[in-house]
Amino acid sequence: MAERRPSFDPYGILQALERHRVKYVLSGGFARVLRGTEELTRGIDIVPAPRGDNLRRLDDALQEIGARRVDGQQLDRFETATV
Repeated sequence: MAERRPSFDPYGILQALERHRVKYVLSGGFARVLRGTEELTRGIDIVPAPRGDNLRRLDDALQEIGARRVDGQQLDRFETATV
């Protein structure tokens, strides 16, 4: 039997990003919904700031909400390369 997908909760995603102090820009359909359009959307588009500390906070937020890749596999954890 196929694994059941979790329900889409864009507000829960945004709350997790805020709890972890992730710096990001919201774009796409859900951004338009927040601006008052009556669209339906099944996704949320964010562009995170690319700094390492922000990406670590993003990784923590994604882990908290149980985010998965589109193929259902777990996300790889963010690791900072050392030089």
